[in-house]
Amino acid sequence: MKLDLKGKWQFRATDETEFFEASVPGCNYLDLLALCKIPDPYVGDNEGAVAWVAEKDWLYCRTFDVGRALLACDKIYLVADGLDTLCEVVINDELAFIGQNAHVRHRVDIKKLLKEGSNEIAICFRSPTRFVDQAYAACKTPRNNNGKTGAVHIRKPQYHFGWDFAPYLPLSGVTGDIFLEGVVKAEITDFKVTQAHRYDGSVTLEMTCGTASYGDTPLSTLFSVKAPSGEEYSAAGVDTGGEFKALIEIDKPELWWTRELSGKDEQPLYEVVCALSAGNDIVAGRVLKVGLRTIKLNRDKDEFGRNFCFELNGVKIFCKGANFIPPDCLTSGRKSCSALITAAAEANMNMLRAWGGGAYPADEFYDECDKRGILVWQDFGFACQAYPFFVPSFSDNVATEVEYQVKRLRHHASLALWCGNNEVEQMTVSWLWMKAYVEWTEKFFYGILPKQIKQLDGRDYLEGSPSGLDFLYGQFADNVGDKHIWEVWHGLQPVKYYRKRFPRFCSEYGFESLPDGKTLAAFGDERLSLKSKIFKAHHLCHDGDKKLIYYVLDRFNAPAEFSDYVYASQVCQAEAVKTAAEHMRRNKGRCNGSLFWQLNDCWPATSWAAVDYFGRKKALAYYARRFYQPLAVSIEDSDGGFYVYTLNDTKNDYSAKLNLKVCEYDGKVLVEKDKEIEIKAGESQNQLGLGMAAVRIQNKHLRAYAVATISVEDTVIAQNVVLLRREKYAKLPRPEIKLAFDFPSDGVLSVTLTSDKYARAVRLVNELTDAPFSDNFFDLLPGVPVTVTVNLGRTCPLSAVEKNVKAFSAADLSRRGNLFSDFFKRLGIALTPVCFFSRLYTRRTPRDMKKKHIILRDEYLSEEE
Repeated sequence: MKLDLKGKWQFRATDETEFFEASVPGCNYLDLLALCKIPDPYVGDNEGAVAWVAEKDWLYCRTFDVGRALLACDKIYLVADGLDTLCEVVINDELAFIGQNAHVRHRVDIKKLLKEGSNEIAICFRSPTRFVDQAYAACKTPRNNNGKTGAVHIRKPQYHFGWDFAPYLPLSGVTGDIFLEGVVKAEITDFKVTQAHRYDGSVTLEMTCGTASYGDTPLSTLFSVKAPSGEEYSAAGVDTGGEFKALIEIDKPELWWTRELSGKDEQPLYEVVCALSAGNDIVAGRVLKVGLRTIKLNRDKDEFGRNFCFELNGVKIFCKGANFIPPDCLTSGRKSCSALITAAAEANMNMLRAWGGGAYPADEFYDECDKRGILVWQDFGFACQAYPFFVPSFSDNVATEVEYQVKRLRHHASLALWCGNNEVEQMTVSWLWMKAYVEWTEKFFYGILPKQIKQLDGRDYLEGSPSGLDFLYGQFADNVGDKHIWEVWHGLQPVKYYRKRFPRFCSEYGFESLPDGKTLAAFGDERLSLKSKIFKAHHLCHDGDKKLIYYVLDRFNAPAEFSDYVYASQVCQAEAVKTAAEHMRRNKGRCNGSLFWQLNDCWPATSWAAVDYFGRKKALAYYARRFYQPLAVSIEDSDGGFYVYTLNDTKNDYSAKLNLKVCEYDGKVLVEKDKEIEIKAGESQNQLGLGMAAVRIQNKHLRAYAVATISVEDTVIAQNVVLLRREKYAKLPRPEIKLAFDFPSDGVLSVTLTSDKYARAVRLVNELTDAPFSDNFFDLLPGVPVTVTVNLGRTCPLSAVEKNVKAFSAADLSRRGNLFSDFFKRLGIALTPVCFFSRLYTRRTPRDMKKKHIILRDEYLSEEE
């Protein structure tokens, strides 16, 4: 029996008397915004103007009616997801419980506090900023360079206190479901499903159900499993003393795979049901959807050092994806994550990393990843700071959080890894003098946390990211563990620096860009510029505006118009991440994963995201669709020539034809090579090499591009284009791009593009809707048509389409200055204090971590000079 408490509530600041209407789920910022009592913190530079909200206590209350049927239950629980964060919950003027963790579900029996008829619930949320200030005064913490110092004392999403991609908005409120749940006779307290995969291919499911009884009636359980095919299995539970267990064997299981290995858009899931009976009455039930698969993180020694490779059903996979952050600052529940998972699937991603500085994603996130075959790397909620695990009340609070989250998520097929934290261990070099924090960082992430997880789940656990082999050993060494590479962007290294690195797994690297022009308009200033106050308010990376200019001027001439900076920055971002991702894929086996930072935004901003806050795709999202393609071709331009690789992440072998051409901008072929090739399943292969000496003799200015294609039975299945020189030196021709429109089905617009000359990074703009094109930001070759589609949701007159759908390329960018002025502009940026010291910091590591390569010797480490 359930009584929903969502909907209309009343709220006020505790130092005021007048109540106002509130919406639950929600938060104080959203409620005040709905009442026009604060300006929109996402617009202009309003972030500072609303800081007072977090400094007050807030009271939320409502009445609800309780009937006799509910009161007759043995237990009546108040269940609340997302009480954020410090609060006292009062029922009919009596304290029910105190909340102190936003990352847990609160479930408390309040039957004795209820009465028949009208009841009142009141929740008083205490100021998170005042609590942090008081806790910090009592227990100092290292300085937080991303947000509020001392925020580690509160178990609340850390990004609420500001980050280099998120504003300072420490909200309070009921951010998730809240309801009353009546229990009669007995209930299920825990439900766990484990899998045993046999050599003959069969799978045995072991189901364990914990129960609590509130009477003398004997209990029994029935477990059932429904296969994707519709076939059903069942078994009665055996009472083992407070728990019921059963085994069900599935002889010919449909295994769960990632999308590129299954070839299917949706993966098979088995529905596992536990029904609890008291006597002849079914009194409770639980349903879990599980995918049958094995997942293992292989960290064995190998020829390169120590492996870091995920194996799914025994198949080694290259993980392609991005880091996922909460989709909104003002409660993640305000925005569905389904569209973001769709964008990840469209970009051919097979893994998302749920980053530790945000909130644990909602159930919908994991359900979508289960369905779509996208693995999840799950960080626990610790990032970039020193946490006071030596304080007993704090560590007890964390233990409750860990137990809840592991039990909530462990049945998901997509969940591949538990990771203790993000960059906490790496950051210890900044607070080595605070010995208690250093000691407890090791004690918690290397001892306490893995022991607790092992008792709850059998998945692999990683102490933190980036990782080495032991505490403060090897975190910066490429031949062990996973790595975060920020020498490009923060360290101002050139983009080709990525090719100097051979990490076993790269779980974080990235490059910033401006968002779409429509998103920039949401900043709230029509006169935006890179130097405007409002633009800087939405660009939170330290000196990020300077770094953005630095890298744009490395590839392009300085754009004269701000709108052209949008395009140029997005192409720079996409090309940088492409350079890194393809390099890592070319070295599959030595490197086994590429997760760029970041998939999405949590507010309208200039950031590292591939998809902005409003769901508008940047160039990177389209590029990723190509460089993460399961079967792809890659061109490495180095040593004065080209090396062409095939990248195959599928389970299939292919006999194909490889073609490589170097052409002038009008399409004239300077050099061409064809080769019949065998593409092996799951491998990256160097298929063809081409020296450039002959080309340089024919065309000493080298105004040309290279294009590689692989074809199967005369059908091109993959293509890659490389411009021989960066755009600022390439002297790109102004192409004539023609667009032909058609509506092949209701509301779906087809656009066919043709060009008389090579057109670099062609961008299609749709002013009719926000709907994304099926492809965008692609190179258009002379005389070769490309057709893309977009679902407008309606069929429009051709005149409206011609007016509102346009295309332009890199050759259409406005220009200001020259190569000489651009050089000195970049030099000046490199010498500014933040940029200069950022570059030094990316090279500043302790002696035992500074090498990019370490030697494994009897499970120990020594440096290789």
